[in-house]
Amino acid sequence: MTRDCAFILTNHDFETVIGYSQSKARLNNRIKQLRRSRLKLEYLLAEIHSMRTNQLSWLLVRSNCHRKSFFVAALAAVFYCSALLAPAELVLAQATVCTNATKFCADAPVTFPAGTTGAAEAGNNYGCLGSQPAPAWFYFEVEEAGPINLLFTNSNSVDIDYALWGPYSTLEEALNDCGTLGPPAGATTGNPLQCSFSGGATESATVNAAAGDIYIMLVTNFAQQPTDISVAQSGGTGTITCAGVSGVGFTMQSPAYFPWNGFLEQINVLALANPSGADTAQITVDLLNLDGQTLGTQQLTLPPHAEFDLIVNELTGFNSAAYGLLKVTFTPAGALDAHLALYRRNSDGSAFEFANIIEAENQLSGASFASFNTHYPQRGAEDRGRSVNWLQLANYDSWTRSFTVRRHDAEGSQISNTSIEIPPNGRRDILVGNTDTDGRQAGVVQIIPEDSFAPYGGEVVRYGYLNTAAASASREYSFAASEKIGNDTSGYVPVSRGAGADNFVEISNIGDSSGSVIVQVYDSDQAVTPVLSQNITVPAKGQRHVSLGESLASGKVGFAEAISATTSLRVSSASYFYRADGLTVSGATISRGHSPLAAAARGFFNTFFGQLNWVKLFNIGGTATSVVIEAFDLDGVSLGSVNVALDAIKGKDVELRALGFNPRTNGYGFFTVSPADANVVVADVLRVNNSADEISVDEGNILPIR
Repeated sequence: MTRDCAFILTNHDFETVIGYSQSKARLNNRIKQLRRSRLKLEYLLAEIHSMRTNQLSWLLVRSNCHRKSFFVAALAAVFYCSALLAPAELVLAQATVCTNATKFCADAPVTFPAGTTGAAEAGNNYGCLGSQPAPAWFYFEVEEAGPINLLFTNSNSVDIDYALWGPYSTLEEALNDCGTLGPPAGATTGNPLQCSFSGGATESATVNAAAGDIYIMLVTNFAQQPTDISVAQSGGTGTITCAGVSGVGFTMQSPAYFPWNGFLEQINVLALANPSGADTAQITVDLLNLDGQTLGTQQLTLPPHAEFDLIVNELTGFNSAAYGLLKVTFTPAGALDAHLALYRRNSDGSAFEFANIIEAENQLSGASFASFNTHYPQRGAEDRGRSVNWLQLANYDSWTRSFTVRRHDAEGSQISNTSIEIPPNGRRDILVGNTDTDGRQAGVVQIIPEDSFAPYGGEVVRYGYLNTAAASASREYSFAASEKIGNDTSGYVPVSRGAGADNFVEISNIGDSSGSVIVQVYDSDQAVTPVLSQNITVPAKGQRHVSLGESLASGKVGFAEAISATTSLRVSSASYFYRADGLTVSGATISRGHSPLAAAARGFFNTFFGQLNWVKLFNIGGTATSVVIEAFDLDGVSLGSVNVALDAIKGKDVELRALGFNPRTNGYGFFTVSPADANVVVADVLRVNNSADEISVDEGNILPIR
């Protein structure tokens, strides 16, 4: 049976199959792939852009398609088990389609609840696999050459099988082969690289890999019975890179981009740190305007373990009435991490109105999401304050790209649909939430690039300011806090009611169907039993808030987790600090959900302006564990190391000085956190600046330790 299908080529449809083509040969390969997928092409409309080279952008494909050939690019739902599951494994929802394959590595062996229905798509050569029920797709990238041994096990000791294809030179090449997977590279006939259709509950594989090789792997639940399947590297001298694997640290790619902003008299500080213990980083920082044109350039050399804070306002071309991007290019790979801090002082310069820190994120492709919220959490009169939300969207490609920005309210209803075109290395700021025009509401922002392979990035920044009758107070800002856009679905966030703050867990459903979500909140001083446990339903593309005011006592800290087996989530923790009057907001922090540490990770500290740096640690595991923290000053000199013990299901918030470190006054640097056990410690750093009255908090920012 066939049916007519029309596909508009956004990230929703065929994003990893079609995309754009920069050569006629590659276009022909795309057509062949479609035909091999049993799609009968009725017509193809392509537009040729006259740029440096002819670029063919696929605009519309209309086809007759067999039901089994109906590819839909969907986000893989990632969620995490409760704290009492085995702590050393990363728990994932399975990707049932090859093009949605999930990345894994040796430092984060994957465990997933196996499906019991369905079958792998047709068109691939499955070799010895006589059938492919309940499929789960993965890929991995080789870091160091050598043999790599893989072990497949499952909790219920039922029959499982696997197949392995590769090597491929790029991920794009690998995913483009989905639907036509066949024999190893260089061979024209034969089975996949490896496969096993044995009747056993345990399988193993070995590949002799070269650095940079990429492999695609299928794991099936032949028994079609409930079980948890685990895949791990069990040996071999070769290694699998963890770059980009959730919960396994962060490796910044070159070039990296940050959004500078001269408006509101903001001071822009780019913090550059070299986490390498051996390599010297060679860095070039380009100041770009909103259209991607270079205004000025600064070159830097950064020794191992050193940090340098670059005052962006002092760069040639900086304009206090403009905004744009910072393009940071560096060598060698892995020798740089960075973030951008934006500070605004009050009118007399005696204190901060806000400080907003924007963390580094690697380039995105395909759909991405963020939450917005125009509620101003004042206490008392409804008109006391306002909150405005801006999407700062940047095109990192060398071609002009088009994006669609959709807003959904808390119930998931679409409330706006905006198209925007951004030049190469350009940036545009889009208002996605305004108290005056939208009223007080919250929801989900969805960013859909016209070309799903094109790189881009951005963040949603919330500005809160007083809105009293006095003209002098109408532009007095109380906070600025940002959330990076993305498609991650990790659900652990720090929570805090320190300094009398109000704390809300914001849960956004970025999936296409309504989902049930379990929300649990733990107090760092209590054991095992959560102080709050709720089961809530969140509409598709909708948002729900959980207030911690009645469950977490004032002054207490801890962590929250949001788990859903049916949909994909974006989880944030928003804390609001109040002035001495107890009514108006003095500062706010937003922390995006992330994963427990699977390996050593790092964070930044800064003692300028009297800032305090609180290391927030929580052990989600069922047994005691520990972490080792080592700090380095701006010259790369170690300030020492300390071991921090963590009881089961408990946490600690410790200021760096209280740990025994003695960083210089008005200094900065970074620190590492090395967990004794993988995937059981959630870690963040909270940077705060108290007001002159020592009662309220002028500004605060949470950065993940990663």
